[in-house]
Amino acid sequence: MAEHVLASTMIAPKIFEIREYPMPDIPPDAGLLQVEATGVSGSDVHQQTRMRGTAHILGHEIVGRLAA
Repeated sequence: MAEHVLASTMIAPKIFEIREYPMPDIPPDAGLLQVEATGVSGSDVHQQTRMRGTAHILGHEIVGRLAA
């Protein structure tokens, strides 16, 4: 399995970049979803007005396949 994953990350209001993150540890009682698409809703849009110098990965409506 890959050692890193990619995510579209909001680094400033309305500015995104693809960043690489370490693959998270998967506990024995959990699964890993390979995300194929995600929706950005109104609550995500409001995140950009609350940014305080940290990057955000938006999207909590997710479609994917069980990878592990």
